[in-house]
Amino acid sequence: MSRLVTMTGISVPVFNVIRNQNVPSLEVQILQSQAQEIDLLKLFKTESELSTLTLMSDQGILENQYMNYSKLDTYNIQNDYIVKEAIGGWPAIVDEEGHTVSEEVTAEPALIDNLITIRLLKKSDLERKVDNNVQLIDAMSVALAQIMGG
Repeated sequence: MSRLVTMTGISVPVFNVIRNQNVPSLEVQILQSQAQEIDLLKLFKTESELSTLTLMSDQGILENQYMNYSKLDTYNIQNDYIVKEAIGGWPAIVDEEGHTVSEEVTAEPALIDNLITIRLLKKSDLERKVDNNVQLIDAMSVALAQIMGG
């Protein structure tokens, strides 16, 4: 299971991450049982958390990095999502000579959970330019204050 790490280091276990090129957006799918202690709505409404999202594997390997996503577009919950199909068990099959033809398979129940799908919109070029200008003005204000005030 991969993890999505926000700017401040908050780690969210994700089921799947899909980047949509037609409508510049990022769709994040999360299993509800794995993210119960995280307030997802609050987290994904915070623009500063979403400016850079890093997808990491369980082993700590960087899988992908997503930048300039800022707006929570949709938040959906799909109840009773089948994460893993049930497996019907069967006994081992042995031929006349006693050789195993097929191994025994133990039955496993289906893994069902609620699937949370969050869609984040990417910042437009204009929004990024405005953000860059605001940062530049802030930096210039600090520099002028230091020059004027010592």
